[in-house]
Amino acid sequence: MKYGNRDEMDCQAAFEHLYDYLDGELNAEATARVKQHLEMCSKCFSHFDFEKSFLLFVEARTRARNAPESVKRRLLEELL
Repeated sequence: MKYGNRDEMDCQAAFEHLYDYLDGELNAEATARVKQHLEMCSKCFSHFDFEKSFLLFVEARTRARNAPESVKRRLLEELL
């Protein structure tokens, strides 16, 4: 999905930045652009919502099992 305003992000760019967005690794401008896109695009938001839920589930499960930090980190890196 493309928009008329060149400051707005298309679906491809939003997807390419999704994991950095979820990890809080984008600068303020890029974060705002991804967030704006997700608010306007239900298809991308559905994907984002699934990925966020999945990452939170994995994090909760590894925490609940008292896995060592190195295992948690390696698992999350493999998933991403």
